[in-house]
Parts: sequence; C-alpha cells; structure tokens
Amino acid sequence: SLWGDYKYKYFLIKISYGVVKQYPELGNFQKSREINLSYLNIKAMKIIAEIFPEWEKNVRIAQQILDEGYMGDIYPLYYEKYNFTTGKYENSDILQSIIAHLNSEDKERKKKFVMWLEWNILRENDEILKIKGVESTAVYSLAGQLALETGNWKVSKIMKERIDHFRIRDGGNFSGGYGVLETEEF
Repeated sequence: SLWGDYKYKYFLIKISYGVVKQYPELGNFQKSREINLSYLNIKAMKIIAEIFPEWEKNVRIAQQILDEGYMGDIYPLYYEKYNFTTGKYENSDILQSIIAHLNSEDKERKKKFVMWLEWNILRENDEILKIKGVESTAVYSLAGQLALETGNWKVSKIMKERIDHFRIRDGGNFSGGYGVLETEEF
C-alpha cells in the first residue's frame, strides 16, 4: 500500500499537522459548511489519528458521513456533498462517487458498484460515465483502478481501451497525451 511507505507517511504527518491545528474537529469549519465525500479518505485519516489521537472522532464522523451518503445497492453511487448545516446530502457526480468508493473501505460496496458499471457498459448505457454529457479519461482511469481493486479484469480492460481511444498518436508536441486534437481539448 502507498500509505505504508515511510516517505508518504512523513508527508502526510507534515500536512496533517497544519490540518489538525486548523480543523481540530470535522464539521467545525470556519470557511465551509459542506464537504465533498470524495475528500473523506478513511485510510489517510486513520494514519492521522494514529499520530493525533484527537482525530479518532473525525474518522468515526467521516465514516458515518460516507456510510449514510451511499445511495443504495440499486444505484450504488455516493452523493457528492454533505452539508453540515442542513444535515443533508447534495448532488451526485460519477467522478466524485468513484473517488468516494476508492477512499471507502467497504469492499462489498466497491464490488457492487463495479458490477453495476459492468451491467451498464454491456448494455451500452455509456451516459452514466459522462460528466455533463462529456467523456472523461479521469472517470475511465479511476473506474479502471476501482475495477482492478475488486478483481474485475473485464471492466478494467474496457476502461483502459476507452482511455486509449483518447490518446493522441500523431499530434506533434501533443503525441502521447490525451484529448481530442481536432478540437484542441486536452
């Protein structure tokens, strides 16, 4: 695991010190009353809690926010945001949902999401993977990573193929990058 490497832990500790001092309690923010569920990286937060025990409460709160922000097994996505003031969840975004799944430790929900994704892909329901109607290599990349994590090689391969579709092959300085050369969208 990436977080097991000492150099990453060192930087996490360094960054965390400032975060812990500025935000000692999750939900007690001065600037914002909402949080993206994709920001709740439970693994990283547990490492912070090992160093700063006062953050154990934040891990529990974050886990609860993630658990309750899961839409359900029929539509296995996470809401995008949680509003601390209203206590309600807001919006749904495929990219943010995939990141929330990656940050979650719930292996069953991850598997259900990838199976749901596969079911939709095989039925050519590609709209679910678009952000505001636009394809995104970020969505394909992270969905592929999640598929690999759950052992679904089929979905992982499909996502890799979709990413490769956007690879620029004969675009001079842009060769090897991703985007659409004709429209100069990279």
